Amino acid sequence: MNTVAFKLDEKGIQNQIQLLEHVSDAVIVTDLDFKILSWNKAAESMYGWPIEEVIGKPMGEVIPTDYLEEDREAVIAAFQAEGSWQGEVIQKGKNGSEIYVLASVTLIRDENDIPSSVLAINRDITRRKQAEDALGESEKNYHTVVEQVTKGILVMQDGQRKYYNPVWLGMTGYSAEEYDSLPFLSLVHADDLETVKSEYEKLLKDQVFDSFPDFRIITKSGDTKWLAIRGSTIDWDSRPAGMIFIEDITEYKRIEKELINHHDFLARLADSIWDAIFIVALPERKIVWASDSFGIIGYDPKECIGKTTEFLYPEKEEYLDFGNKLEASIGTGQDILHAEQLLRRKNGEIIPAEITATIYRKNKEVYQVTSVVRNMSKRKKVERALRDSEESFRAIIEQSPVSIQIHGLDGKLLRSNRAYAKLLSLNDETLKEVYEKYNVRIDAQAEALGIAPYIEKVYSGEEVVFPPYEYDGVDTLKTLDFENPVSRKCWIQTLGFPRKDKDGNVISAVFMSEDITDRKQAEEKILAYQQRLKALASKLTIAEERERRRIAAELHDHVSQSLALARIHLSTAQKATSESRRNELLDLVSQTLIEAIQDTRALTFELTSPLLKELGLAKAIAAWLRDQIGKPYNLETDFLDDGQEKPLKEDEQVILFRNVRELLANVVRHAQATEIRVSIEREVANIIITVQDDGIGFDPGSALQYEYSEDGFGLFSIQERMADFGGSLEIISAPGMGCTAVLTAPLDLG
Repeated sequence: MNTVAFKLDEKGIQNQIQLLEHVSDAVIVTDLDFKILSWNKAAESMYGWPIEEVIGKPMGEVIPTDYLEEDREAVIAAFQAEGSWQGEVIQKGKNGSEIYVLASVTLIRDENDIPSSVLAINRDITRRKQAEDALGESEKNYHTVVEQVTKGILVMQDGQRKYYNPVWLGMTGYSAEEYDSLPFLSLVHADDLETVKSEYEKLLKDQVFDSFPDFRIITKSGDTKWLAIRGSTIDWDSRPAGMIFIEDITEYKRIEKELINHHDFLARLADSIWDAIFIVALPERKIVWASDSFGIIGYDPKECIGKTTEFLYPEKEEYLDFGNKLEASIGTGQDILHAEQLLRRKNGEIIPAEITATIYRKNKEVYQVTSVVRNMSKRKKVERALRDSEESFRAIIEQSPVSIQIHGLDGKLLRSNRAYAKLLSLNDETLKEVYEKYNVRIDAQAEALGIAPYIEKVYSGEEVVFPPYEYDGVDTLKTLDFENPVSRKCWIQTLGFPRKDKDGNVISAVFMSEDITDRKQAEEKILAYQQRLKALASKLTIAEERERRRIAAELHDHVSQSLALARIHLSTAQKATSESRRNELLDLVSQTLIEAIQDTRALTFELTSPLLKELGLAKAIAAWLRDQIGKPYNLETDFLDDGQEKPLKEDEQVILFRNVRELLANVVRHAQATEIRVSIEREVANIIITVQDDGIGFDPGSALQYEYSEDGFGLFSIQERMADFGGSLEIISAPGMGCTAVLTAPLDLG
């Protein structure tokens, strides 16, 4: 920048100083020794120092300053050489708080071109810096936020563009296709080319920015734009890359030039800043002066003057709310009010705005305020996008049904979601102790289960799928000397992976664990079921062969012997000489044949009841209960039929009869009962047969799994036969409590 001489009489300076009270930037004038001569209201608000405490003091003493991009000696040297300096610094207010500031310092010369004073215009960019830092931190995960920021963003890696946002394209005026075909330096203004080239080559080599001067580019339309850039090193695809933040400061440069090149720059300052300014008379809250050069509100100043400020608010409640805040500030003696309100632009758009109101008093009476209005829409949008994105990410993690735990390099638990506590049934008190005591890298149970090496693989940088393991939370808590170890034992499947920094170093380990207890139990149940079916098939083969041998023996020992004896008697009768002897032998043949018929009928009845086909299921069961169970074994029996129709297919009747016979046989062999009761009833579309005894009882669980009767296939085989046609077997029993067996099967209603 070039220094410029100013010709200002005392009255002109006073008028312009009056205008300084209406700007939101701190404007400070010092002598050549940097002792403060002028200090506006914005400076009071920004640094917390009232004007009477700073006049005549060295500015370095009042505002301690750290230079971000250069050391103090380099800044002073540049200022002395050029007569001006601009950059970002960190300053401290009266209360010690740090303030990020965009500082512009200019040497003022009198009409004889002799240096007379120094002008500093400082803008508080703390919030902007915070937003930039937050945006940079979230770049990897929240790409959409980057698209909404007001600065251009360019990512360079190995001399190649890896990413640029639409804002940067908009600055150049080129389409993406056009820009991709252009070397970066081809846009730089010829007067700045050597400087930018040197810094650009340094960036390509070291990926580091020490400082980078403002420079100009030529857009596609031929316009010249001033740019200010900041850079940092980021991790892009696991390798270092340079991220460049690009700000179009053309307008700022224009304003700066006007401030330097025109003797009335102080008067025009209000028209050059980005905020709208209103001078409002109190108590009417009527606008007496306005400036809105950048269309924050959208009204021409002439449209505002003479009106109350109510038309600037979307609702009267908002207007009254600001009035209440203003009255409260006045009542407590404050000179400056900072407030956030909703305002209505001329086009009807509702915007969030930051209002800085400076309160003026005359003879201790408040007579007007100067309100500086800043549009916060973009900042709020970025903040909201960041907040929503972070909340969404946290909600996804917290609501995930999969347990997620993050452990530090030392193995300590850093963070977990609700599913982790649920997995091990940890209550709040126990979970708190887990955070204090548990170390995943020193877990005795993990060592015993053989999963400790998998844990260490994760810490060495590998992504690892653990084999399924059964983990006992109570055992681990006891090992850690928990006073009240509340947890559970369950089967777990775990995926582990490392979290790494931008240099690829592991900084923590993440374990995602899923409860697979139900799955393991189902697998074990299927395996046991398969084993039982295999045993049943073997048992069926053996039983079938045994039954064949028994039938063969019965036929041979009884029926065949009777028939053979009858044949002998008949042969003898043929040879008999007397009729009485012949009749005696024929009587013997008849008796022998009767015995053969009885033996055949008994064998047939054992295989299947003839009554089942002749009289039906109920009467066949009643007959078997009476003749084959009650009488032979001297047991009291009772049979009950509700008399309702119970249509069943023939095969289903055979199965039900066989199952009842099997249950009754089990009672005789094992129950030691004195009474047996059988009932048959219809319930809607089902037949229900209940076999009840007063015997010694048993544990149904073990009996259903592996116990078999000597001549049948046990309760398990009955259960399987019932399941074949949609029925079921329910056993109600306990040791010493007798037994009730309930067979339920669907009726044939089709």
